[in-house]
Amino acid sequence: MVTASGDGCDYPIGGHFCVQELSALSPIPILNAIPEIAERIHQKELKTVGLLGTSRVMKTRLYGGISSASVVVPEGDALDKVHRTYVAMALSGKVTDEQRGELFSIGQSLCRDQGAEVVLLAGTDLFLAFDGRACGFPFMDCAEIHMDALHRASVGEA
Repeated sequence: MVTASGDGCDYPIGGHFCVQELSALSPIPILNAIPEIAERIHQKELKTVGLLGTSRVMKTRLYGGISSASVVVPEGDALDKVHRTYVAMALSGKVTDEQRGELFSIGQSLCRDQGAEVVLLAGTDLFLAFDGRACGFPFMDCAEIHMDALHRASVGEA
């Protein structure tokens, strides 16, 4: 199993914008994370989820792969701020207190102002900011969901 990359930074979710084409060309199996994430949302019976990630991930609402819940994203300049913060973190491999605070504030707003029951962290490098710290809102890490699915598939449980 492999993950794909895209948007100028390597991370599993990014390549999913072309996962159908990639799967057709790949000599090894590709495990598409989007259905795994959608299934987790369905299992938890969530009605509205927030989304943090790159601008492409947020603007396409996780490439349109979530149908059982409404997907809300940061509004106005907050969407660009999340994208810039995410890319800066991914490129440096670290997070500043200011970046963490911005992401936490925007995630809280998704829940408080837009009704998100949980915020999806749709980018592998977001773990840098959400490393067990209290952020003020519930979240699900899409990379963790993907890794869990990869593990299950590798041991024949998928």
